[in-house]
Amino acid sequence: MAMKASGRYAIALAGCILCATGLGYYVFAAETKDITLKGGAIWNGNKHRADLKAVLTPAGNKQYNVVYTVTWEGSTTNWKGQMTGELKNGEVQGTGAMPSSNRTFIFRAQAAGGVLTGKHWETTGGRPKLTGDIGLKP
Repeated sequence: MAMKASGRYAIALAGCILCATGLGYYVFAAETKDITLKGGAIWNGNKHRADLKAVLTPAGNKQYNVVYTVTWEGSTTNWKGQMTGELKNGEVQGTGAMPSSNRTFIFRAQAAGGVLTGKHWETTGGRPKLTGDIGLKP
């Protein structure tokens, strides 16, 4: 019985040492830190460019809650949505909804070295319609 108890104490002590040295905190902090990406989107119909910023809050394994800030012709709007995928090198997809409207967008991108490039669609009419190109980077 004494052997089992001392084993538990050793594990507890190791955990305290990891936390005290910052290792335990570092792992936790890395999983909860917001990520900011900046770039733009082009609407192919009129070749108009909008500035785009995405602030991602980790919500699970390769899943993020996102606030997209879109600046178009001097007017800024915040869209809320989700993003999933491998942000450094891999496939990424996301959605966003414009507040107080039925307007949403969807995008799919490929990440290479942390830079995302892809296409976006809008669902204003209820069905996804290809609307242009999108690019984001750290």
